[in-house]
Amino acid sequence: MKCKIPQSVHFLPVDLPVAFPAVLTCPQKLSSFLTCDPLHFQFHDCYLLLFCPSHGTLYLEQKELHFSSGDFILLPELTLYALSYSPENYLFFAPELLLPASFFSTHALTTSKSAPAVPLSTSSLFSNVPTTSPSISLPSTPTQAASKVTPAVPLSTSTPAVLSPKASPARFLLAEQFFKEIQRKQPYYQDVAKGLLLSLLSSFSSCSSSQASCSSALDWFYNSLRYMQSNYAKPLTIPEVAKSCCDLSPSQFRKKFAVLTGTSPLSYLQRLRIQAACRELYLREKSIGEIAADSGFPTLSCFHRQFQEQMYCSPSAWLAKYSHP
Repeated sequence: MKCKIPQSVHFLPVDLPVAFPAVLTCPQKLSSFLTCDPLHFQFHDCYLLLFCPSHGTLYLEQKELHFSSGDFILLPELTLYALSYSPENYLFFAPELLLPASFFSTHALTTSKSAPAVPLSTSSLFSNVPTTSPSISLPSTPTQAASKVTPAVPLSTSTPAVLSPKASPARFLLAEQFFKEIQRKQPYYQDVAKGLLLSLLSSFSSCSSSQASCSSALDWFYNSLRYMQSNYAKPLTIPEVAKSCCDLSPSQFRKKFAVLTGTSPLSYLQRLRIQAACRELYLREKSIGEIAADSGFPTLSCFHRQFQEQMYCSPSAWLAKYSHP
């Protein structure tokens, strides 16, 4: 099947809470760039579960999927998609941060990066105002790239998937209960939600891949994100990224990256490092100096400067407020 090339694509990064990386939000809180036009695609840096209150069409690069009222849609990370209409609620989550590491080895779900995923860490989406919870703030436009960009749980080609009560009743019930647990937030909902998600993703892990893949016009972008994600702790340079995974000149790479994300590759790389540092600060297992070095900053002063710019406070102030008890 011939791939559908969208007229425009928007990268809409989503920040998730550190302690429990799952958030339910409405389209209005995401971005004005969120469209319902089959020629204008978007994609996110985490998994997405949608509840469909009416029938419609999910447009992908390679195919179209039709859904009915009451169905759920499951979209892995970096899935280029468009919808015929906008659902009322979007549930974003990071499975590799919600589920134990043993799940991925047990179910032979390989990851595209060797390093542990860096959790995103804000309670608000696309906000440029510092919040009172552990956060990495994003601008009001969907143009600044976020940290975690490679699919950590590569499901079979049956996903992106429409989960309907008739065609896939077991998966539908798991998705429905997972959605409701996040929505209601009853006591112990986090533990219940993790169990439901574990069961849901386990049901996909044994599926075989029979659908031919289609090269995406954004492969250069995906490759660059994965490369920086895997190597942010090293003394990485942007010309190295451009040469290693994009086959572009540094100037071409910077220009194309900025057009899609609204930020420079270097700014994105620094953001990766700060988010990695926030994860380590939250765990409170290393000193600030060790965290700075492990996150790829050449000097402690450079780390402090970048942290202040992105987090609106010093590392020690953030640590005092938001570290794990």
